[in-house]
Amino acid sequence: MMLRRAMAAVLALVPVVAQGEAASPSTLRVRCVDERGTAVANAMVEVFVPRHLDGVVRFEHRTTRRSNAAGECEVTDAARIGWVGPWVHARVHGLGVGMRTTDLFGSGDVLTVVMTAPRTLRGTVHVPEGMRADSVQVRVIVVQALVPANREPGALRHFLDPQSSLHDEFERVLPGRLTANVAADGSFALAEVPSDVRVVLEARGAGLALTHWETPAAGMPERVELTLAREAVFAGLVSAPGGKPAEGAGVVLETDPVWSIQNLRRTSRFSGIADAEGRFRVTGLPEGQYVVSLRSGAGCLRPLQVTLATAERRDAALQLEIGVDVAGVVLAADDRSPVANAGVTVCSASKRFFSKELARTHTDAAGRFVLRVPVGEAWLHVTAARFGRAEPTELQLGRPAPALRSLEVLLQRSTPADVGQPPPPVKK
Repeated sequence: MMLRRAMAAVLALVPVVAQGEAASPSTLRVRCVDERGTAVANAMVEVFVPRHLDGVVRFEHRTTRRSNAAGECEVTDAARIGWVGPWVHARVHGLGVGMRTTDLFGSGDVLTVVMTAPRTLRGTVHVPEGMRADSVQVRVIVVQALVPANREPGALRHFLDPQSSLHDEFERVLPGRLTANVAADGSFALAEVPSDVRVVLEARGAGLALTHWETPAAGMPERVELTLAREAVFAGLVSAPGGKPAEGAGVVLETDPVWSIQNLRRTSRFSGIADAEGRFRVTGLPEGQYVVSLRSGAGCLRPLQVTLATAERRDAALQLEIGVDVAGVVLAADDRSPVANAGVTVCSASKRFFSKELARTHTDAAGRFVLRVPVGEAWLHVTAARFGRAEPTELQLGRPAPALRSLEVLLQRSTPADVGQPPPPVKK
């Protein structure tokens, strides 16, 4: 159980790593079957595919199809991008529903969706005295398939992720399937949940800490019980270099990934915006360890670590520094042509999974980039569609640190055999 949940926490970071990975042009063939493997005809199949939008991988609804007598349908232009593949939902109203994504390293020529009888998932939300249960909203953020052979969850088959755009797009196309508003008595219901899956629920409400619930190893209970604690609050003042208020600065708190794995907790992200006086307030925080980062045109801040207790209010004074300008160009290694829209990220370490992000941008049409980074240890990571991942570059940003304006990053073009494969291990 601990290994499976730790693996799930690591995989929750995959969408971040996948940004900029090579896209795999393909035609997706979907086959709908029941639990006995018999073809299901006339199923309504919704296909959601990853797309590069503004340099970020986001999901969009590609098309709606109906399965034929063989239970199959075909969708063109359903490419995967690096580790992120298409996601499929199939249903026959009142009879069967199924959800499936392509496996991490591909799912062969046919994506088989096993459809099971739908069920209504009912539950009760408990809140502290004086708080309102009907301010709470519950939503499904992860659906895990069960491997029929041993009834264990397929660790590599996460169909939804709270950090992706898939949830919002799914709700737009099929409203009400994944989100439920809680009644005054604390009750809620989610309709058309496949009967043979495990889910992760997320609950949040006014003045309450974000709370997750995961299906226990014994299986789905008849009724879900969710207990929410009072929120912790991280607030304070952001000052620009020189002491003026940093109006519009974005303050972000993310669950520390190492702490998350050690404590078997899901990673979450919270944010707030500084007002005209530089004051900010981040709410809804459960107890835990967080990484504090900041986005502002007025300066930069090296990420901080903070630990919060339940219902704690922590005030902080965040002082931006001028930082160091890091600029360069990304080129194709074979012909030195510019690589546009490559993802350029500066992190605190050579490994992306557990390092702290210091700055992020994308190359322009000429392959050039410029970003501002706080002084200290830093590594440059570059990814791009249709290219392999570059080895990370260590940046010498000691104090005092001059601007770095002549960096050159060469990317090797991906071959068809490379598409959809995981990145090579990073050497430090």
